[in-house]
Amino acid sequence: MSVMVLYGSHADKILLKEQEIVLQRRFDGWAIRSIDGSKNKKHEVLEAFEQGLFDFDPVLVVIKKPSKIKNLKELCASTSLDILIIQNGEMLKSLSDFPSHKFDKPKTYKEEDEASDFLFEELNKLGVKTDPKIPLAIIKRVGTDLGLLRYEALKISYVNESKKPTPKEVVGVIAPLMESKGTKVIDAILDGNMKLFLSESDKLRTTSKKDPTMEFMSLLLTNLINWLEIYERQKKGDDFNSIAQSVGLNPYLVKNVLLNRVRNLGLTKIKKMFSLVSKSEQVILSSGVDAWSSFRIGMILIFIK
Repeated sequence: MSVMVLYGSHADKILLKEQEIVLQRRFDGWAIRSIDGSKNKKHEVLEAFEQGLFDFDPVLVVIKKPSKIKNLKELCASTSLDILIIQNGEMLKSLSDFPSHKFDKPKTYKEEDEASDFLFEELNKLGVKTDPKIPLAIIKRVGTDLGLLRYEALKISYVNESKKPTPKEVVGVIAPLMESKGTKVIDAILDGNMKLFLSESDKLRTTSKKDPTMEFMSLLLTNLINWLEIYERQKKGDDFNSIAQSVGLNPYLVKNVLLNRVRNLGLTKIKKMFSLVSKSEQVILSSGVDAWSSFRIGMILIFIK
């Protein structure tokens, strides 16, 4: 059994670390069981810790809202499964004996410096060599959201083959305002997280000066085309390098960010979303109907059926 607790005040860093661990385990063939202490019933929590006779794949149990689970320490000690505990805020006394990693949010005046260092490291991981001043310039334009900055690093990587982009090339790649806002909605759709989809699409609507539907449909359609290509080629048994080449994306992005998520999303939902995009565009052209609300309802129906 291996237990790791991620905790602290820096929610973005905790989430990114969680995603990194889960994506790598999935890629290595692990089964992931997710438990939310505030949502799952007692019997569901207990079942998550059980090793079944026919559980041939190794299992990682991801636990959120751990304070809501009674006798969690004992449950962790009683299982042979690996466990990842996500605790936003201070460490729980009951978990203090387990290995942990603390992520604290920096002081406001240090946020940009930390975000710049994070982006610089992400670019280095992708083999992109750049002047340290460039990450800081990017942050001045798109903000300090670490999830968005990781996305920007991936885009810079696969757009610039030389891996030594000039400031002019970087400016041409940085997400325009609409795309940077729409990224979180796309991620929520890809993960089938309708709660996040509703909250982020609400934010997108309220922060847009005009109806965002048509521009967002273009962004979603671009992603759907890539997801369909990735799904079909993955089904044929193509390796991630050849898949990345076929869709024109960086191999790191395909392997670590998209492969498992697209597989989990499935072909049926991808096809339904193509149809939804077409219908949404028709609604926009017909006028008289709230196209954004119609799109949101259509997306929810795809995931609850």
